[in-house]
Amino acid sequence: MRLGEFLKQQDQHEPAPTHPVSFKAIGKNPRGEDFTVEITAALAFVDEDRRARMLNAAQVAMRQLYPAGEPPSAELGNEQAYQLLLLALRDADDSRVQFAENVDQLKRALVKPVAERLYGEYQEFVADEFPDVIEPEQFKALVEEAEKNSLSGLLASTAYSTLRRALPGLAAHFATSVTPISGATAPA
Repeated sequence: MRLGEFLKQQDQHEPAPTHPVSFKAIGKNPRGEDFTVEITAALAFVDEDRRARMLNAAQVAMRQLYPAGEPPSAELGNEQAYQLLLLALRDADDSRVQFAENVDQLKRALVKPVAERLYGEYQEFVADEFPDVIEPEQFKALVEEAEKNSLSGLLASTAYSTLRRALPGLAAHFATSVTPISGATAPA
């Protein structure tokens, strides 16, 4: 079956997952005083077509600020992160609805550490939902290592990204394994 045929079977698929997020935002009251508010929203996937348009919007915004030359890479990276968050942040009650009206509204509402955390959560959300494939030989070696070591030993001896990709498979393997896990006791 071809991609278009898979995508046409919309009613046979589950909606794409979202990831709930909570954070503090800044606003201004009618007197011009800052206030903070607790926010709940959701992160949703940004497909590659929208991501490409987002990257272009970031370039356009930076060219307006730096018409005589290239913007600093940190500034461009910040703009790209805010543009991505504009697309990824959705209404907590209806993920079809964009959370912020525009990127300027989002920038005024978020302090940099909050924006960085949300961007990081988006990256983790995508990595968790679309993990890289781990090769069978590498998975077998990880199972052998896990059978010999504790979790802390496995973490110390294996690259985090590799372990993260293999974790669902390792959990499934050990959940159905008849081999007792080191240090585990049977429930009373």
